[in-house]
Amino acid sequence: MILRVVKEEIYLQELQSFLTNANTSDDCWAVVRTACKDMHFASVQMYLHGESYMEEFIPSEFEPSWKMNLIIGRHGYLSLTRVSERRPPKLMTPVLELLQDAIEQKEEHLVRQASAARQHVISGAA
Repeated sequence: MILRVVKEEIYLQELQSFLTNANTSDDCWAVVRTACKDMHFASVQMYLHGESYMEEFIPSEFEPSWKMNLIIGRHGYLSLTRVSERRPPKLMTPVLELLQDAIEQKEEHLVRQASAARQHVISGAA
C-alpha cells in the first residue's frame, strides 16, 4: 500500500514537471497523450490555443461506457472516453485535475506569447 502511494506521488510529480517544461501546444499534447494512455482511456481529444488533437487508444469498435469533457481556459477542452472493460485507476482523478490546472495555466501563457508576437510583428511593420 505504501509503495503504491509513493509510486503515485512520483508519477504526479513527474507529470507536473513534464507539463511545466512544455512550451507549446504540441508539447502539452505529448504529455496529455501519454497520461491518458497510462490511465487506460479509450480516446482523448484536446483543443488548445487553436490547435486540435485526437488519439484513439482502444479501437472504436468498442462502445465507450462514458465520456468526460474538461474545460481548459476560455477556449480549450479535453474530451475523454473510457470503455467499461477496465476499472479506472485510483490515480485517474488526481491526474485529470493536474492536467486541467496545468494546461489551463499553459493556455494563458500561450495566449500571452501569441499576443506579444503579434505586437512585435505589428510594431516591426510600422
